Amino acid sequence: MQIMNDKYQLSSNQLKNRTVFIITVIVILSFFIFFNFIVRYNSIRLLSNFLLTAVALFELLYLIFNKKAFYSHHLGIGVFFLALVLLPIFENDHGQRQAWLILIPFILANTQNINIAKRFIFICGIFILIVNILHFGINSTATPFIIEQISLFILASLISLFYKKTQIKYETTLTNQIYIDNLTGFPNRNKLIKDLKELSSTANTALMIIDIDEFKEINNLYGARIGDAVIIHFGKILSDVAAAFTENQIYRLHSDEYAVILPDASHTDCDIFIREFLDSTRKNCIVDGHEISVTATAGIAIGCCQLIENADIAFQKARKENKSFEYFDPGLKTTELYSRNQATLLKIRKALNTDNIIPYFQPIYDLRTHQITKYETLVRMINNNNVISPISFLELSKRSKSYPQITQRMIVKSFEKFADTDYSFTLNLCSKDIYNHRTKEILYSELSNGHL
Repeated sequence: MQIMNDKYQLSSNQLKNRTVFIITVIVILSFFIFFNFIVRYNSIRLLSNFLLTAVALFELLYLIFNKKAFYSHHLGIGVFFLALVLLPIFENDHGQRQAWLILIPFILANTQNINIAKRFIFICGIFILIVNILHFGINSTATPFIIEQISLFILASLISLFYKKTQIKYETTLTNQIYIDNLTGFPNRNKLIKDLKELSSTANTALMIIDIDEFKEINNLYGARIGDAVIIHFGKILSDVAAAFTENQIYRLHSDEYAVILPDASHTDCDIFIREFLDSTRKNCIVDGHEISVTATAGIAIGCCQLIENADIAFQKARKENKSFEYFDPGLKTTELYSRNQATLLKIRKALNTDNIIPYFQPIYDLRTHQITKYETLVRMINNNNVISPISFLELSKRSKSYPQITQRMIVKSFEKFADTDYSFTLNLCSKDIYNHRTKEILYSELSNGHL
């Protein structure tokens, strides 16, 4: 099982591991200084080892002060200091040079941008070749040795760069799983929340929440495959309209709901965007010979804070009054928001009491094998046979005492669902879940009972 948390991508034991690692490095470095400077003093070896130590200390400072240090640095530093211990043990300069040839590409690949590392490694390779030729000359004795040195450097460079590319690919895959919707390729709700935090200082950020009308009926009538095609078609219309705006970002929040951000936008910009989009949706969507009428409802909020909540209020107002779109009005917020929140809290309590907090499972496909590799677990609330998305109740539940119960129900039901299958699944957890004692107890209990 893979449990994802959109706020904490690194291990929770990172600080402890880093502390132990730094202590280990200090011990090894102390041994190295004693062994080289006192026991085996040699001016040439002293100079080269001094440079090695300087690079090592630079990496150590990077590891301590850069909060975004990845585990490659842990591995890189570990191998680096292992080499520092081994270097003084080699009995001749040939062995020391070989260690350098292996070490240099690894250091460059793990401390630099991949493109910069390639250039540095190439320059170092040329430098090593020139130095070897100048030092040993070109003759029948020296040539095989030079070829051996360069071959060793090239092999170490290829391995180091391959490792770095693999690491980058893994990090990109992990980021996509957290922030990208698998069906449409648009950023998802996690990315929307992250981006809005970064735009919190922009006073005129516009957020539109746009929902496909009567999508449930379309999905029930034509099936999930046609429904997915309609969702993709809907996103393409949004992309075509957004292309006329210099700055924009489209998100798929869930099922039939999208969001659009227009940074530094006015009411006029929003009017142009939403009217052009609604005009475009009036053209029927044709999928596999089925002509499907698609309309939409939108809620729009402009400001710098609580944009999701405000846009959702506007969206609910537009749907209630049967309008195509509505702007958020701060004058109506207090009364309407209080009334709506109370109604939502009652729905949450009723859903918990009647066991209507349920997981939906979105399959994750491997495009190479065309097989389902795992499922993403998504929370839904059922009220009067209507499926309610988390954007309408989850944030409010976090401000009440009901949120931990929702997470706990999701954990238990997800484990039960996959107990007798070979599939893995992901759970989206936040800091409230991690710090809730009862939630952790339930999670550990399910894991220890082998319900997976």
